[in-house]
This record gives sequence, structure tokens and C-alpha cells, in this order.
Amino acid sequence: MKLLFSLFSAAVIVMISGCYAFSTFQSAKTVENGHWQVTGSYSTISFENNGSSSHTNDNLEVMFRSGAGERSDIGIRYARLLIDDIGDYNLISFEPKFMIVRDKLSFFMPISLYFGKNVSESESFHISPGFIATFPFNKNFEASFSPRYMIYTDPNSDNLLAFNFGIGLSSNLDKWALRPELGYLFNPGNDGHYVQFGVGLSLTH
Repeated sequence: MKLLFSLFSAAVIVMISGCYAFSTFQSAKTVENGHWQVTGSYSTISFENNGSSSHTNDNLEVMFRSGAGERSDIGIRYARLLIDDIGDYNLISFEPKFMIVRDKLSFFMPISLYFGKNVSESESFHISPGFIATFPFNKNFEASFSPRYMIYTDPNSDNLLAFNFGIGLSSNLDKWALRPELGYLFNPGNDGHYVQFGVGLSLTH
């Protein structure tokens, strides 16, 4: 019983400490059928409330996407969360994406869970339906905005809202892209919010 209480307490601390992975690092464009894309990224996250800010965690991520049809692709994301006070843990996410307006608007729905020594997988399982809107200026520059709602299946876990704004820079966006990104995450029922800044590198083949 003592062990179960300790694990439960650690899980609660994890979920309220702002130790999340909510980056996007992609555009609305889906990977073409028969092709693939890999993205590596680094992010840093802070919690802000009443004018004060405190760093919570850094994230290292890798995402692999493969074309699944004319207007869809499928992604797998792994994130390693490097947390200041609790200890590191992980995120795995299955991420289908469906293009609504070619290269400009897509619906995606990551299905994710955190796992690690002090994490209850059943409490951390969540889905995150949302959209990615991309404004392609040319082959060298694009801007993307992505809102999504993070829905936890555990009734004791609060749902969250995330917004991400990123740009893609390249000599040819069809081949590779450097992706700086700013993210904003909050619980509509609580004060404060989380800010993420990161940069990713995508290679498409």
C-alpha cells in the first residue's frame, strides 16, 4: 500500500509540475505516399504565473512520418523529458494527419501517453485533436499555427489547451526545413500557463 501511495503521489506531481511535451514541428502538408520524413528537435519549457517564470523541463524529440495516402500520413513521436526536480521520463505518440486543404490545412490527432519510473500510464493517456494551418509563402519560407485540445481519459486529470506557432526555413521546403517554434499550454480552469520554445530539423525523402 505504501508503494502504491508513493507511485500515485509521484504521478500527481508529474502531471501538475508542467512537465509536458506539446510541440508540433510540422506543417499542414502531409508526406507523400511512398515517402518519409524524420524530425529531430530540442525544446525548453517554463511555467509562468503572476509575472514570474520558472524552468520546468527540456525535451529531446524524434518524429518519423510516412505517407499513407494522397492526403494523409502517419507519424510516430518519441520524446525524452529532462525534468529539473523529479527525474526524466518519456512520451510516445501515434499521430495520424489528414489534409483538408492541400498544403494549407490539416486535421491531426496525436494519441499519446507518458511512461517512466514515476508515471502511471493509465493516468497519462490522452488524445489531442487539433488543426495545423500553414501559410506557404514560397519554397523557402512558411508559417504554421496549430491549436489542439489535450483530452485525458483519466477522470481525475484536467484537459489542456495547446497553441503552437512555428516557421519553416529552407532552400527547398520539400527536402528539408529548420523549424523554430513557440508553444503555449494552459489549463482553462487554473491560473498560469506553460511556454515552450524549441527548434526542429526535418528531412524529407
